[in-house]
Amino acid sequence: MDMELSFSHRLKAEILDNKPLRARCRQAHAYGLFLYGRGFSAQEVSLTTESRDTAELFEDSARRFLGRNARIQVEEKRSAQKTIYLCTLPDQGDRVRMLEQLGGGQWLDRGLLDAYDKVQAFLAGAYLACGNMTDPRKSYHLEFVVRGEPLCDDLLELLEEYIPGARKSRRRGAYVAYYKEYGQIEDLMTLMGATKTCLAMIEVELFKGIRNQANRATNCETANIDKQVSAATGQVEDIALVLRERGESALTPQLLEAARLRMDNPDMSLRELCETSPTPISRSGMHHRLEKLSKMAAALREEGRNAT
Repeated sequence: MDMELSFSHRLKAEILDNKPLRARCRQAHAYGLFLYGRGFSAQEVSLTTESRDTAELFEDSARRFLGRNARIQVEEKRSAQKTIYLCTLPDQGDRVRMLEQLGGGQWLDRGLLDAYDKVQAFLAGAYLACGNMTDPRKSYHLEFVVRGEPLCDDLLELLEEYIPGARKSRRRGAYVAYYKEYGQIEDLMTLMGATKTCLAMIEVELFKGIRNQANRATNCETANIDKQVSAATGQVEDIALVLRERGESALTPQLLEAARLRMDNPDMSLRELCETSPTPISRSGMHHRLEKLSKMAAALREEGRNAT
């Protein structure tokens, strides 16, 4: 699939391409598409979509149930940013016949979903009608925007049986059934037969995990560098004080060597100081000598405070 397409469009494109599922469960798929469209009653059977392919599916599904003589109207409305297709059955007789074949439009008829693959097909059709998904590179959110609360509650009840944790909210007069967790969305994609888009989301999750791990490692390394620089700066100040107040003669050869190494190499780590040392010394040994110099500086500062 084209990576430039939004994940929501990619998901819908894969559902549309899943012709075997639609062929096995044509009625259940059409039921989801019509029931969760803009209207499904004797007064209105309609669907609004940005997808030409979904509009064509509406038309094809209607003709399969109503015959070639059915009147189907598809209006294309263009704006500066997108194209909207309004699909309707303008004839009341066609609308009534559709309702007779697929049940009423106010509630979900669970009798039409008596097998697992029918549930798959139904949810796939419903997602084409009213579904949307946020780009998982930004956040995890997959939703069904439903025109009425009873239909939203019916959908939530169905989803709960297969993927627990769906939530409900209200937005601009519509009701929204949605998932916010990565695992729930992954399971729903699989349930609707969209395995390719699901794998693409898994790749995004893996990349985010690797990036977060790298960021943590970088932050840890930065913190260690800051700590190292701070320690080295303190050691240089301590050594300068000791040499100024007591002179080199007050230091043993080993301490003088460590003092000169640190003063000449303020940016080096302990390991690098050991490697630079003219005489072999371990990191613990170098640490011990620098620590002794710092204690000497602390004693000098204490003497200064007592003197005042």
